[in-house]
Amino acid sequence: MTIVESSSSPDAPAPTEQTPPSRIDRTNVAALIPAYFEERCICDVAKRVKEQLDHVLVVDDGSTDKTEDEARKAGVQVLRHAVNQGKGAAIKTGLRELTTRPGLRYILILDGDGQHLPEEIPISSKRQTARTHPSSLETG
Repeated sequence: MTIVESSSSPDAPAPTEQTPPSRIDRTNVAALIPAYFEERCICDVAKRVKEQLDHVLVVDDGSTDKTEDEARKAGVQVLRHAVNQGKGAAIKTGLRELTTRPGLRYILILDGDGQHLPEEIPISSKRQTARTHPSSLETG
C-alpha cells in the first residue's frame, strides 16, 4: 500500500509546521487500484476499499478478461487502457485523473489482487496523520 500526497492545485501550499496537513479522512483520500487480469478478485477488493473511502478508481490496464466489468459491479469508477501498457502507465493514468479532483489530498495506491487488505486503510491513514513532518510518500 502506498500513500501519495496530492495537490489538487499547483497553487496549494505544501504543509509546513505553520500550515499543518489536513486531517486524513475518507473524503480527502482516494484509492487508486491498477489492475490487469484481476477478474477473480477486483470486485471484492474494490467493494472493500469503497467501505473505507469515498473515492475509488480502478484502472484496467488492457485486460481481455472481465476485470473492467467486475470492477464496475463494485460501484467504483473505472478507466480502461485499450491495450496493456504496464502497471506504471496505469498508475500514471490514475494519478492524472485523481489529481484534478478538488478536495482530494492523498492518493492511496493498492493492488487489485487482494495483496493489500483494505481494512488496513485506516491504520495507514493514522500513521500518515501522526507524522510531524509528513512525507509525500509512504509505503507499507
